[in-house]
Amino acid sequence: MKFFKYQALGNDYLIIEPSSLSEPVRPELIRRLCNRRFGIGADGVLIGPWLTSEGAYGLRIYNADGSECEKSGNGLRLFARYLIDVGHAPEEGLSLYLFHLGETIEVDFLPVTKAIRVTLGNYSFGAMALGVNTELPQLCDYRLELDHEIFTVSYVYLGNPHCVVWVNKPSAEFAQTWGPRISTCSLFPQKANVQFASVQDRSNMQIEIWERGAGYTLASGSSACAAAAVAYKAGLVDTTVTVQMPGGAMRVDLRANHTIALTGPAELVYQAQVISDF
Repeated sequence: MKFFKYQALGNDYLIIEPSSLSEPVRPELIRRLCNRRFGIGADGVLIGPWLTSEGAYGLRIYNADGSECEKSGNGLRLFARYLIDVGHAPEEGLSLYLFHLGETIEVDFLPVTKAIRVTLGNYSFGAMALGVNTELPQLCDYRLELDHEIFTVSYVYLGNPHCVVWVNKPSAEFAQTWGPRISTCSLFPQKANVQFASVQDRSNMQIEIWERGAGYTLASGSSACAAAAVAYKAGLVDTTVTVQMPGGAMRVDLRANHTIALTGPAELVYQAQVISDF
């Protein structure tokens, strides 16, 4: 089974084409591949492309725990980079199709910086309609009491669920301690990706990340977008925000009608073959 490993600011994915699969895609296979001690090691797996009738390149995204992911900002950018690298797709006019959501994502390749920009579509703050255990229409600056601690949290949906937690100074230790507890608390029956965020000025933010399907990660594109969207709604940042994460920085552009775009690097690490009895 041939695979390619790509990374974006330390957020790494394996890319496998359907024709290379040696067995059906099951959670157990994904977990084996992503295991950093007994497998290859990755935050997730991208399976594709399948060319749609509209000319988009379809893919499925899987978390390291084997669950299928609705949307990943970095995963989409890495998949676009792969399609361009191997000659499957041109640098202009590239569209990706998320089978899990039935959603098309537009991609731009920026030749000067070689960055990849994806337009992630709409984001929403509507809590009740989006699987949050609350009767409030929105969950913004909500007081969450958990294990005798109180957090100020906001919920935003970008095709996948996010909980942004305001802190004075984000840290890896704090994210690893509280991320799994907040992600799985009763407020989020389907679990949530958690961002611990602070605002430096109107153009810069810092976050630490706990993903519901991958755990602590060095970077996450959709997490960067979620934090920027919440900060913009609160009037703390302008429409263009640089979001600093442990792995590096990405640019988020908040556009009209609650649409959002993400720009950052996407790089090949290596390609290899999985032995048949893995």
